[in-house]
Amino acid sequence: MSAGMALLAAAGSVVALLALWWSSWRIAGALCGGGVSALRVAAATYAGVVQVAVIVEVLGGFALLDWPLVLLLHLATAALVRWRVPRPAQPAAESRAPRAWHPGALIAAVALPLAALALVQSLTSPASDFDTLRYHLVNAGLWLDGHSILQFPTGFPSDAAAPGLGELLAGWLMLPTHSTELAFLLPSLFMGVTAVALVAIAVELGYPAWRGGLAALLFAVVPLCYLGETDSLVMDMVVVAGIAGGALFALRAARGRRWLVLAGACLGVACAAKGSGPVIGVLVIGWASVFPGRRHPLRTAVTMAIPVFLLAGVWYLRNWVELGSPVFPYGLTLAGHVIWTSGPDPLTRGDPTFLAALLEHRWVTVHQVGAYLLDLLGPVLVALVAAPAVLVWAARRRNGPLVSLLSLGLILVVGYLITPYTGSPVDQNLGSATRFVLWWTDLLLLGVVLVLPWRPLALLGIAGVLFGGDLALYPNFHPALIVTAKVAWLTVALMIAVVVVWALAVWWRRRGRGQPHVLWLAVVAVPALAVLLLCLQRPASDAVTVALQRVGHPDGLVVVIHDADLADVEGSYFSVPIRYAAAGSPGDLRAFTTAGQLNGFVQSVHPALVVVGDDGIEALPPHWVPPAGWRYLGSFARDSRIYEP
Repeated sequence: MSAGMALLAAAGSVVALLALWWSSWRIAGALCGGGVSALRVAAATYAGVVQVAVIVEVLGGFALLDWPLVLLLHLATAALVRWRVPRPAQPAAESRAPRAWHPGALIAAVALPLAALALVQSLTSPASDFDTLRYHLVNAGLWLDGHSILQFPTGFPSDAAAPGLGELLAGWLMLPTHSTELAFLLPSLFMGVTAVALVAIAVELGYPAWRGGLAALLFAVVPLCYLGETDSLVMDMVVVAGIAGGALFALRAARGRRWLVLAGACLGVACAAKGSGPVIGVLVIGWASVFPGRRHPLRTAVTMAIPVFLLAGVWYLRNWVELGSPVFPYGLTLAGHVIWTSGPDPLTRGDPTFLAALLEHRWVTVHQVGAYLLDLLGPVLVALVAAPAVLVWAARRRNGPLVSLLSLGLILVVGYLITPYTGSPVDQNLGSATRFVLWWTDLLLLGVVLVLPWRPLALLGIAGVLFGGDLALYPNFHPALIVTAKVAWLTVALMIAVVVVWALAVWWRRRGRGQPHVLWLAVVAVPALAVLLLCLQRPASDAVTVALQRVGHPDGLVVVIHDADLADVEGSYFSVPIRYAAAGSPGDLRAFTTAGQLNGFVQSVHPALVVVGDDGIEALPPHWVPPAGWRYLGSFARDSRIYEP
């Protein structure tokens, strides 16, 4: 990336962010009133997320997903909001007695280095998560490259048939540069969105904001959250943030039904980011319709379901049109008539739910899940186990809102029990599915933190931070996140920059000055972001690109055989067209069971190159070796070999 391109990308990004921030803040003001409050910050945050989601889905659905159009729609949205949404009246000034000490200051002091470290890791560490490199990143990049979500990047639908709004949101981060410099910020950003929601829920229920902040901090530092999500494109934090926002605004809807629309939109983001979306949507909408104080359950359900359907239904409609079944690879047959066409092998075959493991008395699997939770949640697991007791206590105290919050968390536990892979007999699948507990961990943890007395709360906070803070204890869980000297220095530098900006803002306000002009913010932000983009260009293997030029087909097709890191083949700018071969379990059409089938497929698509690797999970056909006529050109990444067929 040249300096000019970096400057142009930075300028467009800053303009889009300013338009997004301004329009979302104005909309939140219309909902909450003027001034700064936890609720308004949360409403603005989620309004911004929904705006981005709608823009990228609409453009992607019409094959118009391109950065200039995205920027134009953000500016048009800001103009429309300025025209139609009135400026909220400013609230009367409140006099607050100064406090010598506040728990929130201590929480912020602990959260700042954690947030800085997460951002630095996301920006500098090479991604190593299997799912990220196998399909999440590839889907996002190739949807951007083709400007449309109506395609299935690897050539095999089941890799991209699940709802993909999460990847598309990562694509929004990639659009200005059409590369991956900022893509892996997505989980960390949505952890911040979740934290905003938890603080706002605490305030909404009548508790101090710092208790919500402490719950968010404890949730963020558990190894399952921090180590499992940072520097990847797994979509669990998008789901967590969507559910938390839906819970917040559904609780707020007791004071005004208009909040149900925003609650449904938040839930729609969650449902559109994960294949488990329908289960999550039904459970949360059902909860919102019946929790204490709701007078019109059917109207509530319909009001929330409409935005969920609009945001998540795009992906199921795409599958129905392109693949013959909205829930591909599953199908539907009634009275011998095929209604929806199924795929060759459902993804969940051989990977049962946790509930199935219980019913089948597979206690080894149950014990292994418990061991994973103990290792990856630590002291927070104690709070989760105590949640049912806190629910009973809140019910006896007739604390309806707290009962509702904890009830939602426990209802989502049911969703976890019936989610595929959570009871898998395959240890690798079982360990990966453990992260699905994050969907309800934050809500149950918040409910407990809100009511704990000081001493046990302090003990839980200290134990949780110390347990999750020692990242070096888990090198085998996520080796890419070991804190190196470079990462440590960059983290310290970022913290110093944040403190300096905060101090300048305080000084500015104490001098009685108004808000800094937007132009000044842009003047500072554009060159800073441009320098960041230039510094963050990730070293990626260009062996495939060089090999394509070497054989005289720079734009030629590449067939990939058992290489898990498709992103290495694609490169940072997703410029290499690929087809995937020999992946999948027996019975899947993607799995070529004989050498002749595999070689025949390669010949049928006439590739310029063939990349052969071994992902360590799926077996090649017996006795298959590259044919004698294939010319070996070199290797790269994880011992992946390049051939000219």
